[in-house]
Amino acid sequence: MNGVSISVDLLMRELRNRGHDVHLFAPLFWRHRDTDPNIHRFLSLQAQWTEDYPIALPPYSLWLPRFHQIQADIVHTHTPFASGLIGQQWARLTNLPIISTYHTHYDRYAHYVPMLPLAFKRRLVWQHTESYYNKMDCVVTPSAASKQWLRRHNVATPIEVVPTGVQDYKVSDRESVRKQFQLPDDRLVALYVGRLAMEKNLDLLFQSIAKSMHRRPNLEFWLVGDGPHRHACEELAKELGIASRVTFHGQRDRAEVEQYYVAADIFVFASTTETQGLVVQEAMNNGLPCVVARGGGASMALVEGETGLIASPTIESLHEGIEKLLSDPGLRDQIGAAARAASRKFGVAGMVDRMEGIYRSVIQERLVADA
Repeated sequence: MNGVSISVDLLMRELRNRGHDVHLFAPLFWRHRDTDPNIHRFLSLQAQWTEDYPIALPPYSLWLPRFHQIQADIVHTHTPFASGLIGQQWARLTNLPIISTYHTHYDRYAHYVPMLPLAFKRRLVWQHTESYYNKMDCVVTPSAASKQWLRRHNVATPIEVVPTGVQDYKVSDRESVRKQFQLPDDRLVALYVGRLAMEKNLDLLFQSIAKSMHRRPNLEFWLVGDGPHRHACEELAKELGIASRVTFHGQRDRAEVEQYYVAADIFVFASTTETQGLVVQEAMNNGLPCVVARGGGASMALVEGETGLIASPTIESLHEGIEKLLSDPGLRDQIGAAARAASRKFGVAGMVDRMEGIYRSVIQERLVADA
């Protein structure tokens, strides 16, 4: 239920709709059973610090005959770690072209690895990032910001920017959706969707929204998603005196999330670690005006003052943006409509058009090189 899995799922579905044969090799996830015969699962490790992100375990060679049977034209990896290294090895063994999508600023997640100094762990990640992506035929990344990050870390491979597409949601009736949530007409809802994790800058977000909640007794703060920082967020809400109007809705199926976008009045997002920020584009697609912290790829989806508000990653700046939208219903409607119109350029079909072009180009370049 994160941006990477959504991106991979959308890409697979649309490629198959176009008649392509797509196979996925991924770690076994203990709470899930596949019905798709083209999904192949490695044994996996699910340690306490990798509970939601299982790590593929050897022997990988058990799956190599299956890979040979596929007779693939290209390998596309979505992580530079265990599963990605398997893909790299198999591509080398079969002389296939290989590309990789750089989805995540992995150095920002180094704190999840126990022991070892943080600076040391980040340096290891940077070194591995440079080594891994420089062995690709092409690297795909969802934003110009993440492309710049790769260049700063000495990745010289050709890089293509292909934003992850967003499904075009059916516009639900806002009034009926709010009735389902039992929201009074005068109630305002600020919404966050995403993992509840330290790197999402949630402490800053809570402190910013609390300033508005103290002056607006009709304002609620909803969070959709779960993660290791949830307890800390619950405690912070108590400390800030806003716990009674903060609702942790927890993890929700993709089909349900749209209802929260429709019911809310504004979307708030303070993370500066995103390569793209898919939830911002989902909010835009639902006509929900956004206040987003500047930095990383999330804010790059917005045109300041037209399709959303971009704030500095400070309490005062985020609070100012939140108040600007909450105090002006007309501005909310105007920005929401412009955001929905702008979000159409982030469609799934356009993403897959680009990916097909990259696949064909890389395959042709390999054929010419081998001739």
